[in-house]
Amino acid sequence: MPTSTPHVRRLFQFGLRNLLVGMTALAVWLAIQVNWIKNRHDAVSWIAAQAEVWRDLPVSQRAYPGRDAPWRIRMLGEMGVEQISVVVEKDIVATKQRELERLFPEADVLVLTPGPGYTPK
Repeated sequence: MPTSTPHVRRLFQFGLRNLLVGMTALAVWLAIQVNWIKNRHDAVSWIAAQAEVWRDLPVSQRAYPGRDAPWRIRMLGEMGVEQISVVVEKDIVATKQRELERLFPEADVLVLTPGPGYTPK
């Protein structure tokens, strides 16, 4: 009578296909977070450029650090922003307000428009 050993199933056994699917999902998630960080840095550069355009206005235009960034990008080293203030042309106020609120959910976003008679220099 042959003796056979019972088949023991390991708790964390998985195949190569599952590993590849998991690594692909992780890579896609990481790419999305890195793209978000890049877009945030581009927005901060744009805010600095706008501050230069509207430099004659008595408004401090910049991104003020102080809050923690969302955890998904904070774990990648991104710093948070407490408040953003920027002056833009009247026709793009709502668009820029939504864009900055999407990129900086932790920040209080203040998008201003100059009064009548002001033109950028």
